[in-house]
Amino acid sequence: MTRFFLISSRNAAAAIALACSSVGLAQEPAKPAEPAPGGAAPAPAAPGGAAPAAAPGAPATPAAPAKPETKPAGQAVAEPVVEKLSHGQVDWSSKVLRITGSGAPNAKLPNVAAIRLNAERAAKLAAYRNVIEALKGIRVTDRELAGGRLGQSLVRGQVEGIVQSCKAVDTRYFSDGGVDVEIECPLDGALSYAIAPPKDYQALEEAGEKKYSGLIIDVSGVAPAFAIAPRLLAGEKVVYAQEAVKTKFLRKHGSVAFFKTEDDAKASQRVGTAPLVVKGTPIVGSADVSIAPEDAAKIEAANRTYLSEGRVAVVVGK
Repeated sequence: MTRFFLISSRNAAAAIALACSSVGLAQEPAKPAEPAPGGAAPAPAAPGGAAPAAAPGAPATPAAPAKPETKPAGQAVAEPVVEKLSHGQVDWSSKVLRITGSGAPNAKLPNVAAIRLNAERAAKLAAYRNVIEALKGIRVTDRELAGGRLGQSLVRGQVEGIVQSCKAVDTRYFSDGGVDVEIECPLDGALSYAIAPPKDYQALEEAGEKKYSGLIIDVSGVAPAFAIAPRLLAGEKVVYAQEAVKTKFLRKHGSVAFFKTEDDAKASQRVGTAPLVVKGTPIVGSADVSIAPEDAAKIEAANRTYLSEGRVAVVVGK
């Protein structure tokens, strides 16, 4: 049996407008203005469609609300770094997991409304289960997958509770009564604390001139292994890890995000207006990144407040 996609909650308004136009439901033309009291004729329309001037003594007409500003032509919009999964994807730029679940119709229910409601509930539950399965394959640190921690009953219980609070961002209805629900879960915050808890906080030197607003590590040309909490190394020395990030910033946006270009990283505002840019090399078989000793020296010689705020981006190239 052919299954037709009916409508999505994302484009319901557009679909209604399209339906109206297709059956010829146009806006009713405006009626001519009524003569003013006392027999005065209405003022003629101004050239170009402008509103006529108000008659002397008449109350002022409220101005129309201003239209929102639009982006200037040519302004680039960041293209996120996306990792495809079996039931959805991870956006490693905004650190968001988007997963879909499907609910099948139960023809034994008494009416269409009941069938659809039941399928929608089933789809949401399936999406929650799919999030847990997706998390199992996500890398936490250099060689650790989240699946290892999800094997612990206490951690799994925490994660399941967090996932239940993830919001549905799209619902799709099909002609056979089936429903797909897409949910969105932030990786940072409660979820990352459950599957990638930081060890003891390690304060960094924050004295001296604030020379840099953030750090961009360019690994373009070599695909890195994406992870929630990768480390930055210079030889055997750890230059940066999530343990260096203050709690409020770690919960807000994690220790690192990934972008396709340097411009995308800067546009995100994560690294501020004056970031230090260094070349890096992904370490084979690990999610960690290596930098040159001289670049590590630049980082350590300056005020490192930006590191304690997690203002770090990895550029992976297109």
